[in-house]
Amino acid sequence: TAEDNGVANFKVYNLIGNVVMQNDIAVKKGVNKIEMDSKNFESGIYFYSLSKGNNSFTRKMIVNK
Repeated sequence: TAEDNGVANFKVYNLIGNVVMQNDIAVKKGVNKIEMDSKNFESGIYFYSLSKGNNSFTRKMIVNK
């Protein structure tokens, strides 16, 4: 349905909670793929979150160069 599609907010945070990247992305019901280039990130641990309406989740991401 149309309410299952829309725009979600994608953010990447460093370990101290600063937002280092933020994008609004088009999403649809089901599996969505987000591609990003790590060239602007230093090696380390980051967290990313995806939120749309009242739904959100956060996961850990490791960049190793």
